[in-house]
Order: sequence, then C-alpha cells, then structure tokens
Amino acid sequence: MKMKNYHFDLGNTNTGCIGLCASINAKSKQDAIRRLKRMFACRYGDGSIEIEIASATREGEYVSIYLNPENLKPDDIDEIDDA
Repeated sequence: MKMKNYHFDLGNTNTGCIGLCASINAKSKQDAIRRLKRMFACRYGDGSIEIEIASATREGEYVSIYLNPENLKPDDIDEIDDA
C-alpha cells in the first residue's frame, strides 16, 4: 500500500491557548493516528500526556505546537496551593 501524507489540525489558538498541527506519513488514517500517538511519550495512566515529542523520522513529517498566552483565563487554573 502506498504511503500518503496526513495533516492534523487540532485545537485553535484563536479561541483557546493551545493548538497543534502535524504532518504524518502513513498507509491509512488509522495508521496516521497510531503513528502520531507514538510520537508522544505517554506519562499518565488516564491517557493524558506530557508534551514530549519524538523527532519526526521521515521527510515531510512534523509536529508543531502553538501557544497563545493572550487567551489564558482564570478558568484555566485548576489548582491553588500555598506557595
């Protein structure tokens, strides 16, 4: 099966504070999803991840993470402790 390049566009820094774009070479959509997931190192049992991106291995592949600090809101704070 011939490889194709799949582009992901996740999140939106126009309305939120984080977004992600990725270009993945794969044989199918499911294969592209599996390969993108493999590029991230899973750190927590609940499926959430700490951002640690493995380097892309093929020409045309990348992962870009965009942050927009202007869109940070008090609701984004999930815990307050004494310093």
